[in-house]
Amino acid sequence: MFKLFFILLCTLSLSACFEKKQDLDLMYADDAVSSLDEKADSVAYLGFLYKSQRSAKVSAQGHLIRRLPEQLSPYRAQLFLVRLTSGQKLIIKHDIEMGEALPDIKKGALLFFKGLYKWNRKGGFIIFTTQKNRENNLSGWLKYKEITYQ
Repeated sequence: MFKLFFILLCTLSLSACFEKKQDLDLMYADDAVSSLDEKADSVAYLGFLYKSQRSAKVSAQGHLIRRLPEQLSPYRAQLFLVRLTSGQKLIIKHDIEMGEALPDIKKGALLFFKGLYKWNRKGGFIIFTTQKNRENNLSGWLKYKEITYQ
């Protein structure tokens, strides 16, 4: 009973990040499947985390499907929808109040990232991509065109 309650609580708390189910569906929609590069070792790990509905610190790479509208509340964040080499889609939520914003990034661009993976039914998302989270040992980064953004 406790496990069922815990799973329900986790699911509701993660889905609360988005006001409506349609918002989540729209964020993960893409127009075309992009060509994928060689598989990174961590992509298989992300697949495992998705299947087991777990969260963990990860680093991987993906191709930008599209840039989503900037989040304004409760903090300003850039949102990127990326596709891993496995085909899994992730949203990367990059806090630009605590870290440096990425410049104009083009569809199909290769984006490297390190952060905390959080499961959701559409593929998951990555948070804590800034260096400022050292007190809770969850610092991360984004790397685009050989430049690291924290």
